[in-house]
Amino acid sequence: MKKSKNEKMPTALVTGSSRGIGLAIAQMFSRNSFNVIITGTKLQNVIDAKSKVGLNNVSALELDLCNPQSIENFRNRINKQTIDVVVHNAGMLSLQNWQNISSKRWEQMFRVNTLGPMLISKDIITSMRLRNKGQILFFSPPFKIDDKVKLIGPYMQTKLAQTTFMHSLAYSLKDTDISVNSFWTNFPIYTDAISHRNVTEKESCMSPKIIADMVENIVFNENPKTFRGNEIIDVDYLQNTSRYKLGNRVQNLDRVFLDFLKQKSS
Repeated sequence: MKKSKNEKMPTALVTGSSRGIGLAIAQMFSRNSFNVIITGTKLQNVIDAKSKVGLNNVSALELDLCNPQSIENFRNRINKQTIDVVVHNAGMLSLQNWQNISSKRWEQMFRVNTLGPMLISKDIITSMRLRNKGQILFFSPPFKIDDKVKLIGPYMQTKLAQTTFMHSLAYSLKDTDISVNSFWTNFPIYTDAISHRNVTEKESCMSPKIIADMVENIVFNENPKTFRGNEIIDVDYLQNTSRYKLGNRVQNLDRVFLDFLKQKSS
């Protein structure tokens, strides 16, 4: 999808991209000569992130997926733009189980992790259908029911709903050249979700670059006409994941979170 000399630069929208994984993905698109739309819940944070991504080819927009008015304002801002790739990276994590989560918190997670990506995809798909071209990616886990559903059920439900939406969308668009997939990680990635909660130490984590490189491979190396409806996992998809290690004690993501949650509940 790289542009030729006389071709207009393509545009990528990356939600939740003022830091961490989203920022790494946005930087990847900028390096590949894309116009990039980055978003975050606080406009100043997104503006600050703009200089880390690129200045001439980056737009910084506020998007608070907990706020219906913010979503509406954002949709109005982008509905006339041609977006070639959208990466639904924004997410809200809660480590509470079914018994102790508040209704307000659960509703907020549903808005961020499920409803928001659906509403934004709705507008972008209309434009992609007219051009019969585009890629939509969701940062959501493979559909699997395991102990995480017992320990952090509300979060898992909102994210698994995103994965099933991906499959529904991929099926609905199977007669087009629009590619829809999800991607996930087998490892703890060193971001605020890990460090601020003291889930594990940096030496047990991977760099966010592993996710950016996975997205880069999907966007540039796969055929969007045939590559769709996949639940892509970095450990299975990338070669030589060891180069992303931040230390010598990298573990499995599920194992790290399950151990942390069980320790908290004991």
